[in-house]
Amino acid sequence: MKCTALFLPILILVSVAPAPASPPPSCPKAASSGNGNFLVIRNFQLEGTANSSGRKIQQVSFQILTKSTFVNESERFTSRATYWEAMWDVVLAGTDLPQYCAFPLVSDDGEFLVLLSEHASGPDDSALWIYRRRYHPGDRLGVGPAASTLVKTVTLSEIWPVHKFPKAPITDSTPLWFSGGSFNFSESNRLLMHDTRWGNSVRISLSDGAVSKQ
Repeated sequence: MKCTALFLPILILVSVAPAPASPPPSCPKAASSGNGNFLVIRNFQLEGTANSSGRKIQQVSFQILTKSTFVNESERFTSRATYWEAMWDVVLAGTDLPQYCAFPLVSDDGEFLVLLSEHASGPDDSALWIYRRRYHPGDRLGVGPAASTLVKTVTLSEIWPVHKFPKAPITDSTPLWFSGGSFNFSESNRLLMHDTRWGNSVRISLSDGAVSKQ
């Protein structure tokens, strides 16, 4: 009896998944000032309880911290650790929530916080927000962090050259408006200096938000 082997073709199905989209912009938890004397920490407050699913962001705060010094002689000791205390904060809620993942910049004197929008692409879009520390009696007494005030919202048309706005549709792989540029605070910490990726320079007054292009 002769056995005949049957070889059946095997069809291998290969599913080709679409190329993954670019990852979303990073949302840093904290950032330091250029001189390292101040920190800004981002905190989220979510709706519902910790076990709830699909919790929405209810509030976002940016808390500015300064290096702590021990005032009382009885508290002092030697350590390589650095201690921080709350100085002032910016609290966002409601219509301000689109700023929740903005990139923070804190001045070297800790008096100004600039939030860079990751959504700006059109002339009228908000590119950055300038906040300053607002003093109150409780701050002088060291009772909790001071409040803040919004100095100005600066639009992208105040920063970018008119002919540089993209004419093609915006996608998730389009560079953010500040991509390839640089930001630095002046020695007086009263100006934010921005060089765009095209090499033109912008000077932004932190006291009133006035913008000058060079």
